[in-house]
Amino acid sequence: MIQRYAVLDAAGDLLGFLSDDVVQEIPAGAIPLTDAQWQEWLAHGRARRWENGELVPVDLPPPEAPPAPTQAEILEQIQATQARLEALLAQLPANSA
Repeated sequence: MIQRYAVLDAAGDLLGFLSDDVVQEIPAGAIPLTDAQWQEWLAHGRARRWENGELVPVDLPPPEAPPAPTQAEILEQIQATQARLEALLAQLPANSA
């Protein structure tokens, strides 16, 4: 059976996974994981941390919303869309427009 390990930073955050079927020498300090722990960490990524010998949930801040487009950017998008529509209309036969 494959044994998987977690390599952590000082805060217990994941730096990467190792498995003994790929890496011959597992570094000191690597944490052996059960298959369930490995699957949970894969599924939740940074929302998990290793604390006191177990995998625990971490409250992550919500992602930052992208900045709202400027009026100039909106106008540019409208003009680009209009140009594409005009190009499509130009390809239609004259009697179908």
